[in-house]
Amino acid sequence: VLVFNSDGGSTDGTTDQVLRATAGAPVMASHSLRTIHRIVAPYHGLPGKPAALRTIVAVAELLQARAVLVVDANATEASPAVFASLLAPVLDASADVAVLAPDRDPREGPLVTQVVRPLLAGACGATFEDPLGGDIAMSLQTLPGLLGQPAWNDDALRPGIDLWLRAFVLASGAETMQIATRPRTPPAGARVSLRDAVQQVLRATWRCLELVGRPAGAAPMAAPVTRRVSSGDAAEPEWALDDLARVFRDAARDLAPLWRSVLPPEIVEALAGAAAAPVVRVDDDVWAAVLVHAARASCTHARPDDLAMQVVPIYLGRVAGFMHDARGLPPGEVRRRIDALERAVGLRLRGTAGSGGEP
Repeated sequence: VLVFNSDGGSTDGTTDQVLRATAGAPVMASHSLRTIHRIVAPYHGLPGKPAALRTIVAVAELLQARAVLVVDANATEASPAVFASLLAPVLDASADVAVLAPDRDPREGPLVTQVVRPLLAGACGATFEDPLGGDIAMSLQTLPGLLGQPAWNDDALRPGIDLWLRAFVLASGAETMQIATRPRTPPAGARVSLRDAVQQVLRATWRCLELVGRPAGAAPMAAPVTRRVSSGDAAEPEWALDDLARVFRDAARDLAPLWRSVLPPEIVEALAGAAAAPVVRVDDDVWAAVLVHAARASCTHARPDDLAMQVVPIYLGRVAGFMHDARGLPPGEVRRRIDALERAVGLRLRGTAGSGGEP
């Protein structure tokens, strides 16, 4: 057994716990991995999850490990049962990759349902329930070239390395499984603002699509299989929809010239009409056009962060209308509406959506 702790300077006693848990004299090392079996490797480069995860993958590849399991430190079910449920399908070869899928109301996590999943599904033909999650078990033998990917050193993906890893898995055609679990509870403490979170996720998603580089019209992949091991009563979320609509209306007045530099005229006109309506609604076709045109523009835009900032208020308008119309609906109907958005994005990415949908 090799116990390896890739530590980026944590102050929660992790290193001490690892050293106490290993038999014999503990070994501190930063370089050699081939002959030492109890290692704490302080990382002296740029701190962050990509560096730690890449180091763990390197160790696993070096040792020809049968499986790699990465778990989110903020997971509410950090238990042997959950770890075993993730590892089992990889070890028995029923899946190349297994991830957790929080069992929650489909109106939860609109950044996932309205941005990340539609773009991943449109580009790859399949997506995960929780593409931003940090829990994953995988067989490196079925993911050749993972360690040498440029994404590990990509600044845009520092906050989105989990998303990129899932995009890489989908683009590789690996056999995947999702295992349902109870939703995670966000950790207490400082959190980024809604605007910053949307901007970061937009940039990371665009960069993921650029790096996986799946050609338009590529054959769709099989959807990840979901193995239900637990379920719960998910509550419908509450949102301050009037505030979101107000931000969108202000942006439609102030940012229209910037939107015209990225979006077709008819889409900008549709956004203006949505802002002028008594109830803000950015429909599927319009929102799909915004997602696809912005993703394409990000590849050549001089300042992708600024482009993401321009899209944030449109996203807020989309959420305001979607949540308004989804109030009180059965979860199954909400999921069907999310599926419809994924299809609309896929049609535009493949260049078959009519107006504004050119390859």
